[in-house]
Amino acid sequence: SPGRQGSGGGDDGAEATKPRRVGLLYGRQLPAKGGAAKGRPGADGKEGQYHVVVEAIWEPPQPGATGASYDARALAKAANSGCPASRVANALGLRLVGWVFSHPPREESLTADEVLVTAALRRAVAAKHGDEAGAGLVVVAARDTTADPAATARAEEKEKEKATEAEKRRATSKGGAARGGPGGEEKVTFEAYQVSNQCFAWLADGTLDQMPSPGEPPKRDAAGKGSGGGGESASCATLAGAATLTTSKPVTAEGKETREVDVALFVVPVPIVTHRGAFASAFPPPNRPERKPSPRILKRAIFGAGAGGVLSRLTDFHLLLYLEKRLSDPGGLLKLVKASSLDQGKGDAAASATFPPYYLTILEQLCGGDA
Repeated sequence: SPGRQGSGGGDDGAEATKPRRVGLLYGRQLPAKGGAAKGRPGADGKEGQYHVVVEAIWEPPQPGATGASYDARALAKAANSGCPASRVANALGLRLVGWVFSHPPREESLTADEVLVTAALRRAVAAKHGDEAGAGLVVVAARDTTADPAATARAEEKEKEKATEAEKRRATSKGGAARGGPGGEEKVTFEAYQVSNQCFAWLADGTLDQMPSPGEPPKRDAAGKGSGGGGESASCATLAGAATLTTSKPVTAEGKETREVDVALFVVPVPIVTHRGAFASAFPPPNRPERKPSPRILKRAIFGAGAGGVLSRLTDFHLLLYLEKRLSDPGGLLKLVKASSLDQGKGDAAASATFPPYYLTILEQLCGGDA
């Protein structure tokens, strides 16, 4: 989960001080089973018959993150200008399909600034891959209940007031996923959403007046406040935690004329289905200071004991990010890994037997000697 760091335990106070995290999601947008895809894949349309398969997460540098607030400033910049994760993902046949953030317990599904970050990323994806790809962008909220037990209890009490047990069970079966903690206690729950096409159209034509500048999502400092830099980005920054978006002209929402629209009207829940991805994530991820790679860890990841050959072990997105920076020509290796991932392990032994000796030699050198 992007909201959890490290693998050890610790007391509740330590959990509460861990910074909130964000990440970009890379994967594929595929036609749903049962025939050819129709229409656009997402947020408002009932025609959409696509599903998004997430294969990897990349967490950018997040110097402004705190235990109460994440730092999303790098997301849209990476989506627009590119980053090592995008280069590796493109070489593997993947592309940007969404983003994920962690948050403590709260009532709302998405806040105004999260809607705007999603809109900025959707615009970047649509510019590169077309409107259909942009419409399929998802945002995943990881609700971490480990940091503040009291806040969790308060949020759960309010949820009980709003919904019956039957309604909650239906919502969970359709859209939720959870990871258990010690003793079976839920620690992190995941909910996926899209921002409606209506919201994106209003942002684009100026009806909603807080559209970020290209490549600039809302900025927040370490205290979760706005950057104060003036202009459009500064106005977005003041929306941290806001539940409404302001319109530039009167609009009709829920049968009433207004200039403030509840964010919930723009949020579309998306079902989550677990799957076994083609790529692992065992190697230490970048931008996590508490988990740093070393030659020993690299050697164990590539040549350690266990099932699968070298090529199979290289289907680890974080490992490939690490190698991409250190190989003079990573393109050939990434092409081999892409073919192996598409095979989903079929014929891996034969592929490993013909793994180019050149790459084996280079990998052994990076590990500090003979494997």
